[in-house]
Amino acid sequence: KKGEKAAAETPTPKGRVRKGEKAAAATPTPKRTPAKRKQTERATPATKRPRKGQAAGPGMFLDGDVVAEAAKENLEAALRNLAGRPDVAASGKKPGDLLAALQTSGGLVNPAKRALLGES
Repeated sequence: KKGEKAAAETPTPKGRVRKGEKAAAATPTPKRTPAKRKQTERATPATKRPRKGQAAGPGMFLDGDVVAEAAKENLEAALRNLAGRPDVAASGKKPGDLLAALQTSGGLVNPAKRALLGES
């Protein structure tokens, strides 16, 4: 009877035996092929901080000096937000003008946009 009982039991990773489990019940873990690994790597892009002088949105290019000046005044995020708006980018205003409008509006993007575009 000892031999029959041992066949019905399966060893655990630490070498212990669980009672009542059969070896056939264990499911192997699926292996990942190199193609699936590449798909997973591509699906999760690395997040990097944008470099100075990079495009902020559709058609707008921010000068590195203007971005540095905005960063000193804690206006970099607002500058990128303002520059990324399609109507502001289409207006053809220079990045220095955008920063000046933000400084005048106290860092508020919508009032700066209205001042740049001449809206009331």
